[in-house]
Amino acid sequence: MNFNSPPASDLTVLLWFVIVLVLISLVVLTVFRFVQLGKETSPGETSLTRPYLALLLVGSVVIITAASLAMDDPDLQKSLVGAVISLSSAAVGFYFASAEATDARRDLLKSTAQTVQVPDLKGMTIEAAKDVVKTVPLSLIVPPDLDPSSHKTTHIGSQFPPAGLTKGPVDGVSVWPK
Repeated sequence: MNFNSPPASDLTVLLWFVIVLVLISLVVLTVFRFVQLGKETSPGETSLTRPYLALLLVGSVVIITAASLAMDDPDLQKSLVGAVISLSSAAVGFYFASAEATDARRDLLKSTAQTVQVPDLKGMTIEAAKDVVKTVPLSLIVPPDLDPSSHKTTHIGSQFPPAGLTKGPVDGVSVWPK
């Protein structure tokens, strides 16, 4: 098959068209992200890294491919068109895979970042306080010098953190006898 290159002026127009198209895409992406930035409450959702990388990667290969049309090497042109297709699919796959990974991390952090209210343990026995603390994901911290056999009769005089305070589920409540 004999491949004849189009005239140089047509190729120049095509090359400039592709370059302008990539630049317009970058500007539109930036404007869109800044508009989204004003609407979102979470700053982690406005990253420009993934879209810019994808657009620059695919855009630069498209520009190189458009420039290669000026050459009389059909094998090079076929190779570059194949590269555009494979890099485009890789960029799209990378973009959506990393976006889904970010969403999964955010969901995981939201689900594990639950908080609980510290119960009022003053006046209870240590044994009763252990039962109350089991209902919420907190741990009870008892002074190490307190005899474990006295937990059923020893009443709590003070606690830290105070009752009503919101804590993470892995925190503990320290108690001291009266």
